[in-house]
Amino acid sequence: MIRMRYPRSKLLSVLALGAALALGACASKQAAPADSGGAEPRAGAEVAPAAVEDRGAATSAAAARPQAPKTEPSSLESDVEGFWPSPESRVKSVAISAKLGNAALLRSWKIEIAPVGGAAALVSFAGTDRDPPAAVSWDGRAQDGKLAAEGRYEALLSASYAEDILPPVSIRSRAFALSVSPPEPILVADPARLEPSSSGIKAPVSFGIDARPALGRLDSWRLDIVGPDGKLFRSFEGPWTDPGAVTAAPPPVSWDGLSASGAPVQAGRRYSALLSVRDAYGHAASTQVALVVADLPYASERSSVEPWTSGFSPNGDKVMDGMDFSLGFGQRASVRSWRLEIAQAEKGIVRVFRGAAPDLPSSISWDGTSSSGAAAPEGRYFATLNVDYGSSFSPAVARSPVFILDLTPPELRLSYSPALFAPGPAGATPGSEGEGSTLAIGLEASSELARLADWSVEIIDPGERVFARFDGAWPPSGGLEPLSWDGIGSDGALVESAEVYGIVARVRDELGNSALAKGKVETDILVVRDGDRYRVDVASIVFKGYTDNYQDLPAEQAAQNRLTLDRLAAKFAKFPGYRIRLIGHAVMINWDDPNLGKPEQAKVLVPLSKSRAAAIAKALAARGIDAKRMSIEGVGASRQVVPDSDIVNRWKNRRVEFYLEK
Repeated sequence: MIRMRYPRSKLLSVLALGAALALGACASKQAAPADSGGAEPRAGAEVAPAAVEDRGAATSAAAARPQAPKTEPSSLESDVEGFWPSPESRVKSVAISAKLGNAALLRSWKIEIAPVGGAAALVSFAGTDRDPPAAVSWDGRAQDGKLAAEGRYEALLSASYAEDILPPVSIRSRAFALSVSPPEPILVADPARLEPSSSGIKAPVSFGIDARPALGRLDSWRLDIVGPDGKLFRSFEGPWTDPGAVTAAPPPVSWDGLSASGAPVQAGRRYSALLSVRDAYGHAASTQVALVVADLPYASERSSVEPWTSGFSPNGDKVMDGMDFSLGFGQRASVRSWRLEIAQAEKGIVRVFRGAAPDLPSSISWDGTSSSGAAAPEGRYFATLNVDYGSSFSPAVARSPVFILDLTPPELRLSYSPALFAPGPAGATPGSEGEGSTLAIGLEASSELARLADWSVEIIDPGERVFARFDGAWPPSGGLEPLSWDGIGSDGALVESAEVYGIVARVRDELGNSALAKGKVETDILVVRDGDRYRVDVASIVFKGYTDNYQDLPAEQAAQNRLTLDRLAAKFAKFPGYRIRLIGHAVMINWDDPNLGKPEQAKVLVPLSKSRAAAIAKALAARGIDAKRMSIEGVGASRQVVPDSDIVNRWKNRRVEFYLEK
């Protein structure tokens, strides 16, 4: 693309010169006399006066014709030796300054830009005015808008003048470069392997700096030494040597192995030297070479880090809340500093402990928090101990076995059947009906990180006490066989009839995390052989204190009473050939004082227990049991199953017993 620049003032002499040209044209068109015949007069002949007059007129006309103007010089100049058409360029375009002599006489002019060597012009601008631009600017693009090829170019100026009064002009500018390619830097390090010392390196490194330029003149260079951490360690820079000098390359750079602040290189680490070269147009290119610092000798005694356990659970329950590590520092006398990193494979380092000689602990404890104080995430971890021996030995690195941080309890699923449990030996029911039953309890558990350690199952009686307990180690195979419970408690007693027993299952992993699952199982009406008859025990019918009222109770208790009576009626309906005897019992308050207990039994407990038996018989009759099959009796506190002094368990004495008799 070409941009034109015009001068601020215009030439004003065109009018005067145009008038002169017009006058000359008129004079040249005068014709010779008609009768002259065009013959020249003979020598010595007398010339007629008319002929003399004609020649005088011709002489006057020739004198009036204007003379050819003096030729003024023209020129065409580029303002730069080259350019790079890019936003990052220091020189983005070239300006072509055109100066045309005798500009007022111009008929046409044209400026073209073409590759040096005679190739076709890429872009041109032409005009017919007498006020051509003072300069044009080219941004490196051809007439079609595409970027021209890299190379050397020149501008061509051609112009012609009105009436061909002056010869045409054709001149060329000096060549200039359109540069696209950057220079090619060359860097040589001698030696490339460095031998460390306490003061840096044993011998300095000499860097040879050179470059192969493209089209642009080389301008400057910079040499950066980059450390193992990717940060700048040392730098050097300077201008490029004058290309006219004996050697165009800068002199070698010598490096002593020290940083800008005087710190020496680290043994056994890799550094790099990066050379950047820039040309006059802004092109930049770089190259690098690796610098390897040799290792120091290794310590003869190895460092180590070992976790005390396979994992921990920092949940505040004071069970395996922390992880302890045993530390070994190898050549302890040569240790300068140490660093213990605790990392998770997925998230990297989460906690760092560090110290310096002579503080070399034999162990260290981690509470499960990150360096910021937040709780570290669950997962698998490992610890890395880094020991720095200074210039005595190469740094030592020890890594621990993997351990786990687990806060999530195992997943536990509890199952059991049947939902209505009727334990008892085979043949216990009238007519040999029923084979007795057991309660099958199944546990399924899993843990994502920690290994499952142990399990337990507790049966809770209606008084919220542990009735039976089972426990053991969780099988390494991962599956636990279902438990089979016959309804017998830890003290050998059978479950109560028509009661609700709780099931509490627990499973714990190796780190102390535990899961809990609960359930409830209802016992059916129990029928137990008692000599030549069968006893049906029901202890779950609750009466209002010191009354036979079993309905005026809290809703939950009243509902449980109704459910028990429904079950009793259903059970008795299965044995229509048996008579039903109801015997009521009660709890004695004055069990420790016979003087008070005896009248309490006769006057209070016997009538009360009989009244309760009668109330239950009436309720059964309402549920379809023939009243003629039933007889009632009250015995008060005379047949207790546990001592009334047992405040915890004496609730079992407050019951109604049912007997099936022939």
